[in-house]
Order: sequence, then structure tokens, then C-alpha cells
Amino acid sequence: MKKYFIFLLLISIIGCKHELETPSWDIDVIIPIAHTNMNINQISTDSNLSINDNEGTSAINLIFEEEFSSINLDTLIKINAITDEQTHTLDSASFTDVVIKDSITILEILGADPSGFSIPIQAQNNIVNNDTTMIDASQYFETMNLYKGWLIVKIENKFPVDISNIEIELMDINLQSIIGSAINFQLIRSGKTVIDSFDISGKTINKDLISIIKNVDLEASNGPVPVYGSDAIITTINISDIGVTEATAIFPEQELTENLKETSFDLKDARIKEIGIKYATVTVNVLSTLPNGKMIYNIPSLTKNGIPFSTGDMIIPQATNTELTKFIFDFQGYKLDLTGEEGRIGGDTVNTIYTEAYTFIDSTR
Repeated sequence: MKKYFIFLLLISIIGCKHELETPSWDIDVIIPIAHTNMNINQISTDSNLSINDNEGTSAINLIFEEEFSSINLDTLIKINAITDEQTHTLDSASFTDVVIKDSITILEILGADPSGFSIPIQAQNNIVNNDTTMIDASQYFETMNLYKGWLIVKIENKFPVDISNIEIELMDINLQSIIGSAINFQLIRSGKTVIDSFDISGKTINKDLISIIKNVDLEASNGPVPVYGSDAIITTINISDIGVTEATAIFPEQELTENLKETSFDLKDARIKEIGIKYATVTVNVLSTLPNGKMIYNIPSLTKNGIPFSTGDMIIPQATNTELTKFIFDFQGYKLDLTGEEGRIGGDTVNTIYTEAYTFIDSTR
């Protein structure tokens, strides 16, 4: 409906009186001298106000439009970053101890079986002289370059008398190198066990080894002593706490690394605790020179239908060049909690993702 406004100019017209004549009439007249019409669009000068005049009705729609702020949410929460980058080398792996065992019985020393008798035993030098035992360690490895390791020698004296001046060497046949040299035990009492060890960091070891008992002296008994054929000197050589930089070996199945990490994103002025993901992918790039590598990558705060995201076992093929193996995962429809690790010290945060990465080596046996 149009509203018309009529502006009236009120004018009083007064007729002139002749001085000598009395006028026969005297009137006041009010009349319009101009008229026009205006609608509400002509009244409003606000550029933000638009008016819809609905013809045939009594309604007028007034629409006020103004941009509060120019904010692009897609830009604010676009995440395109590397959340984690790790390098794990073979020295992360643990290795089964190499155990080498040898024994010398009293029968070998006396040349007869005195079992059940008590006899005096005379002192003898060099009852063992360069006794060599060939060792095939192929059940453990072919070759190993060690960045750490210990050679541990244990001797159990189960003879009825003391032994002394024991010297032992461990040699690599292929390299003709001494791994452990001239390990000395001055005196081992009857029925006692002694242990010695030394560092073999930096050594290279091949599977073909020689254990050499260079010398054992026999001490005299104090009168007759009972003797049994099972009496023996038992030597155990243990290569322990092995760390390898390079190896052709049988590795046990094991977890190499565990990496639990929070990563914060720069989202400008936005402080976001949770987002629903319209579209997103995560790419895990892996290079492994191990023959049986495996990895699991979890994002506990990323869920779909209440189920946290996990890659499960990613079997990593052994690389023959520097080309990375890619694993791509689609996150469409997921919900991402950005408050950090659940139960984190200091309470919840914002713009922060929590991830878990585990690397493994399957048994190479």
C-alpha cells in the first residue's frame, strides 16, 4: 500500500479596504497550492536497507544487510603439515645373546674313571693347553658390526680341587682377529663360579668362531677327595648387550620404537577444540631397508562412529632404492578432537593433535 503525503500551504488572503467604502464581504480561505506523492523507497537513504513493496498487500519487507566480518572458515582450519618425521636405524633393535658353552671332564684329565673313590690329586700344570672348540654361530648370525657389546666369560669349577691360571681367547676365524683376548682367572676354588667381562664395541664378528682355553692348572688336593666322572670345568662364553649397525642375522620379533607425540598447528587466531572433517587424507611415507619391517600409526583423537583411527599393521617392503612406500588414508566423515592427549598434564589445549607411532621387526627366522 502506498502512503501519500499532501503538504498544504495555508495562506490568508485579506482584501484591501477602501477608506471611504465599507466592504460588503470579508472571508478567510485555506486552499492547497501544490500536491505530490512519495513512497518509502524515496524516504530511505540507507544503502544497507532494501525494501520489498508487495503489490496488492499491506506488507512492506525491510531488509537490513551488513557484513560483520570477512572470515573464511575453510582457510582457518585447513591443515596441511607434516605432523611427525622420524628416523629409526638398526641400532634400535635388540639382539638375542650369543651363548657358547664348553666343558672338560675330570676323566679327560686323569685318563681313568675313578667314580666312587676318594683319591689324592696331585698338582698339575697345563692340564688344559690350547684346547680349541670350533663354534658355528650361524643359528644367530652370519656377520655383525657392533657399536656396542660385551663378552662375558663364566667358569664353573666342579672339580673336587681348585684350578688356577685360566686363560681363554675367543677368535674370529675368517678375520683372524681376537675378539676377547687372554681373559685371566688366577684361582677358582672347588665348587665356585667366576665371571669376567670386557667391552667389544666396534668389533666385527662372523659366524665361524674359535673358543681357545689356552691354559688351566690343577691345584693339589689336601689328602684324598671323592671323585666322580661327572666332575667338570664348564665354560660359558656369552656375547651380550649386542647393538649392531649392520648385520646379516636372525632378529627376533620385537618392537623397535614407540613414539607418542603431540603436534600443534598454527591456525592463526582460531582456537579450535574439535572439528568435523569434510575431506582429508593422511599420507604415511616410509622407507625401510629391513627385510621384515612393520609399522602401526594411531590417532586416538580422530574418530568415526566412536572408533579411533588406527592404520593396523602396515607391512613395509624392503627398499631397493630411496623411493618411499606410501600409505594413504581417507578421513572423510571423521571427527577430530584438537585438545591434545587425553588426560594430558596441564589439562586440555587447542589446535593440537595427539599421535602414536610404533615400528617393529618381524622375526627374520
